[in-house]
Amino acid sequence: PYMPQAAHKGKKRPADNALESEQRLSKRLDLLNLDHNGPRLYIPVSPTNTSSQTPTQTIPHPKSPPRKPPTDDLMHIEDTPHRIYIHDLSAELSDLSSDEDTPVFLPDIEKHISKIPNHVLRGPELRPTRENQLILYSVPSSLTIPEEQDRVRRAILEARARVRERQISPVGE
Repeated sequence: PYMPQAAHKGKKRPADNALESEQRLSKRLDLLNLDHNGPRLYIPVSPTNTSSQTPTQTIPHPKSPPRKPPTDDLMHIEDTPHRIYIHDLSAELSDLSSDEDTPVFLPDIEKHISKIPNHVLRGPELRPTRENQLILYSVPSSLTIPEEQDRVRRAILEARARVRERQISPVGE
């Protein structure tokens, strides 16, 4: 059964202090004014007196003349030392793909690879265990389609036959 609790009229439960710093930061970010012409509002943070938080106004910055929108369609770019201009994107992409086609051979790479022992390069020999056993199963048969018309069964059988042929006569390496 539901027991009604005594209602506390006119008084709220105090907030948990665990998130106090994050809440203040979010309130301050909400009041942040990124417009260069307008005044900026902020809430002073004092750890002792939390009830006297009122928005105060800073000294307004001298107003700069309003900017005129650019008349041309060019995008203005910040002047940085690492700026790269790409005038033809398709040419840049074709240059990248052509660089990938040519292999890069490191000098003395063979000497470094030959230092690695063969048993490390080959890895351990796999032995049959419970985790890597071969499981044999029969080709599934359809319950509604006769065996002569079952295309899925025929595709499975043909794929298995192709794999067996490749295993018997491997392509010359």
